[in-house]
Amino acid sequence: MNNIFYDKIMGNRRYIFTKNKRNWIWGHGPKDASLENILRSKHTCYYTSIESMFVNLLETRFRMHITEFTVKNFRKSLKKAFSEVRIIGKTLDAVTWDKIKRGDYCKHCNKKKE
Repeated sequence: MNNIFYDKIMGNRRYIFTKNKRNWIWGHGPKDASLENILRSKHTCYYTSIESMFVNLLETRFRMHITEFTVKNFRKSLKKAFSEVRIIGKTLDAVTWDKIKRGDYCKHCNKKKE
């Protein structure tokens, strides 16, 4: 598969984001796992839109960080999850700019060309 947009190791996990003919694919596995093993694992999700992927990713990362139901922990967990998803989003935006049709927008300022 040559459409790998994101392949990064965070902690002891390897995260990948790729696309096949019909779906966007988000998967993760052990940091030393091969791409094929990650794509076959139970931790791989297929999405029809990037929006649905980010909603699910934010929920998943939030659940991973929340350890107790206090307001302080809730806010801290939400902030961590949002920060991680934002970093992933910025990376994907940078590496997919020429591969995804975005309309008539400037690559540098992300504003509509006049």
